[in-house]
Amino acid sequence: MERPRFSPYLGGLLNFLIYAASFSSYIFVPLLCRDLGATPWEVGLIGTVHGAAYLASSLYFGWRSDVRGRVGFIRLGLIFGTVAFAGQLLARDLFTLALWRALVGFALGMVVAVLVALVYETGGHMGTLGSYGSLGWVAGAVAGALLQDYRRLFLLSALLSGLALIFSAGLREGENRDRRPVPGPVEVLRRQARVYAAVFLRHVGAGGVWVLLPLYFAELGASPTWIGVLWALNFAGQVPGMRLAERYDAQRIFRFGLLGSAAVFAAYALARNHVQLIPVQGLLAAAWSGLYVGALLLVLRAGVERGTAGGGLLATLNLCEAVGPLWGGAVAEIWSYRAVMGLAAGLSLAGLAVYAVRRPSSRLRAASV
Repeated sequence: MERPRFSPYLGGLLNFLIYAASFSSYIFVPLLCRDLGATPWEVGLIGTVHGAAYLASSLYFGWRSDVRGRVGFIRLGLIFGTVAFAGQLLARDLFTLALWRALVGFALGMVVAVLVALVYETGGHMGTLGSYGSLGWVAGAVAGALLQDYRRLFLLSALLSGLALIFSAGLREGENRDRRPVPGPVEVLRRQARVYAAVFLRHVGAGGVWVLLPLYFAELGASPTWIGVLWALNFAGQVPGMRLAERYDAQRIFRFGLLGSAAVFAAYALARNHVQLIPVQGLLAAAWSGLYVGALLLVLRAGVERGTAGGGLLATLNLCEAVGPLWGGAVAEIWSYRAVMGLAAGLSLAGLAVYAVRRPSSRLRAASV
C-alpha cells in the first residue's frame, strides 16, 4: 500500500520551530536562575530535571506511539510545550522554575521522538529533518543575541510552539498498524545496544566538553564575539552536513562520526589559539551530522518499533547532557580544560571500539542496503 503523504517540508518546518523554541528558551535559563539566587550547583540541578523529564518522556511516548499512532502525541506535546514555555514567565522561585522546565522537557520528549518516526514512515529524509533542527538552533541563537531578555525569549518560544501546533494540522499517520502488541522499551534498546552504547560514550564525553567550551575558548584568546562565531560555525555547518550524510551508508557515516568526534576533541586539546579552531568547528559539524543521521538510520531501519527506537536515541543524548557536565567540571577542577578534551577524545574512540565489537546482524545489513 502506498505510504500516505503530506508536504515534504512540513516535518522539517515543525522540527525547525521546535528546535528554535527550545534553544531560544534554553539560552537564558541560567541567567534567570542567577536572578532567582541559584548557586551553580542549583543551575545544574534544574538542567538535570529538564533532561530527566525529556529522557523519560521520549522513551515512554515513543513506545506508546508505536501502538496508538503518532499524530495525536505530537499535537498533545505541542500543546504542553506552548503552555510550558509561556509558564516559565510565571516562575518566581527556583522550585517553580524547575517545575516549568520539567514540563518543557516532558513536552519536547513527547514531540521530537514521535516526529522522527512519523517523518521516516511517510518517506521523509532523516538528513533533511536533522538539518532543519540545526537551522532551528541557529535561529534560536540569533534570537537570543537580538532580544537579550529571557522574558521576551520565553514568549517567543511559546509563540513558536503554538505556531508548530497550528501547522501540525497537516500531519497524517504513516504506515497502517494492526495495533498488535509491540516489544517494551527494554527489548527494543537491547536489540540496538551497540549503537546506543557508542552514542552514549561519545556524547557523555561531549557533554563534559560543551559545558566548559566557552571558558576554554576564552582561555585560548577568543573574545565573546569570536566565541559566538565559533559556535555558529558548528551549527551552520550542520545544515548542509545533515543532508549530505544521508547519501552514504549508515554504518560508515556513523563510524565516521565517532572517529571525527575523537579528532575534534583531540584538536581542542592541542590547539594553541582560537583561530586554529575554525576548521575544527567545520569538522565538528561534519562529525555530528554523520553520527546523528547514521544513528537514526541504524535504529529506525532495524524494526517497526520506530517510536521506541528514536525515543531511546533521544533519551540517550539527554542522559549524556545531564551526566557529562558533572565529570567535565570535576576533571577541569582537578586537572585542566585540556584534560577534559583529551578524555572526551578517548571516550569517542571507546564508542567506536564498542560499535566494532561484532558485525551487525544479517537483518540489519539487509535493512541498511
